[in-house]
Amino acid sequence: MLAMRSYSITELQQLSGFDRRTIVYYLQQGLIPRAGRRGPNTRYPQDALLRLRFIRGVKTLQDQGRCGTVTLREIGGLLDRLASPELARLVEHGMPPEEVDALLRQATPADAAMPPTTGPAPASTPPAEPATPPAPAASAQGLLGPSGPRRSYGLADAGIRQRPTPPPAPQPALHPPPDAATPAVAAQAADPATTPSAAGAAGDLGQLLRELELRPAMAGRRLSPGASEQWTEIPITSRIYLSVRGLAQDDAPLADAAARELKRILRAR
Repeated sequence: MLAMRSYSITELQQLSGFDRRTIVYYLQQGLIPRAGRRGPNTRYPQDALLRLRFIRGVKTLQDQGRCGTVTLREIGGLLDRLASPELARLVEHGMPPEEVDALLRQATPADAAMPPTTGPAPASTPPAEPATPPAPAASAQGLLGPSGPRRSYGLADAGIRQRPTPPPAPQPALHPPPDAATPAVAAQAADPATTPSAAGAAGDLGQLLRELELRPAMAGRRLSPGASEQWTEIPITSRIYLSVRGLAQDDAPLADAAARELKRILRAR
């Protein structure tokens, strides 16, 4: 069992493998507990080191392809549910991939339970049922984060309900002219379900990103001279991140929804 003690931020850097900037970012996001007193001699509790080592272990397993991809928000929710003894056991036993992957899957029940073709279904049949609200509502429900409904969800849902029909640009590829009927094109035409799904997912993602772009950064707050800008990063894969500058707390569900759409598109490839 790890000895109960406190650590300076320099010691946390050495023992966790994260640099100071990353540790400060995790503090801001609530992934590790804050110290009671702040200053050059601030000491952080044992739980802070355990959480950092757990996050480092998850990132290593993701880089190795031995567990699924989750957002920092989902990791934070999992850390809040794990008791300190259980967290210490996982860290001390080298982060067993099977146990960690099972815990991460529990942290994302909505994403794991959603079929990949649920989103484009309303867009593929608008002429038959032009005024049927239940289908978009079911798609929006799947975009909720693991913490459940949030205050800004109503605004995000309104944007999703008003998303335009995906453009029909990919349709000509389904019926190529005779002189362009190469084997690759013929194989693409033989699977008509892939192109509408990709177009529908791209339409959802584009709408979410437009909604996110139109939101004011940190509610219009001005930075003090010399202050650094605040960026929020959501991992999509071990090498791809969604970065948003000045993300307000009320707009976090939009960023989560965009991240889920990106992951869904990557899984469909």
